[in-house]
Amino acid sequence: MRDNDVERTASLIGRLNALGRGEARSADIAAKADAYDVVVNASPLGMRADDPLPIDVSRLPATTFVGDVVTKPPLTPLIEAARARGCPTVTGTQMFGRVCERMVTFLLDAGR
Repeated sequence: MRDNDVERTASLIGRLNALGRGEARSADIAAKADAYDVVVNASPLGMRADDPLPIDVSRLPATTFVGDVVTKPPLTPLIEAARARGCPTVTGTQMFGRVCERMVTFLLDAGR
């Protein structure tokens, strides 16, 4: 996990680890990009046209699953670069849609 805001990164890592479903940690992905099966950009990088890519996609194997939580633009430079390498991807818009579906299901089930 990497963000350009160190405090926000530490806060998110703490919240994710509190869930007890695995270990979240900050990593220098540039040093070992080929060691990850899943890479997700959960930072604001990619919202502005002049943002750098959050990772060097050229080092990712085509088998790495790449996600980006950024919803605007719908197709971020990270997702475009990952798709060009042949990586399977999920966009922020797709993630948001799934969250909305789950919220509706939860609310409907709760009302029964």
